Amino acid sequence: MKPAFPKWATPERRRYLVELFERSGGFCVRGERPCTSPLEHHYSWYIEPLIADWKASDSEDQRWAWLLEQRAMHRIPEKLRRGRFDSVAQDAFGARQPSYYTEGFTVNAFTFTRMAKVRIPSTHMRLFVDVPKLSKNKRRKLKRYQGIDLHAQLQAAVQDFWTG
Repeated sequence: MKPAFPKWATPERRRYLVELFERSGGFCVRGERPCTSPLEHHYSWYIEPLIADWKASDSEDQRWAWLLEQRAMHRIPEKLRRGRFDSVAQDAFGARQPSYYTEGFTVNAFTFTRMAKVRIPSTHMRLFVDVPKLSKNKRRKLKRYQGIDLHAQLQAAVQDFWTG
């Protein structure tokens, strides 16, 4: 029957302890004669913190493996995912999505010119685009029809954002 070893005592670690003992002769692990610090360099005092480190490392590895196993158990497999954002629907949604949303109009505090606040979809980015001087009638149409007159200018600003 095989002897039962503790969990930390892997073959590599046992081999390292045997090599350390043979090299030190059971006394100073640094090979000094006489040992300058017997409380730190003596074999029996030296291996205790070493084994404690191995146990802590094993515990951390076991905890990490358990965490990964939990994530794997509770994750929805990719091929079973259906609905709005499966791979085909996501491409279709991206194709139908507008290149920008106009959130509002404001006045630049530094130049006192009109600006449009534009949100770029699928990002958290907001752009402020200069709006040309418009007549009162065009401003009313702009409010009423949600920026139809400015589409080309706002589209150019968004394209400039994406191209860098």
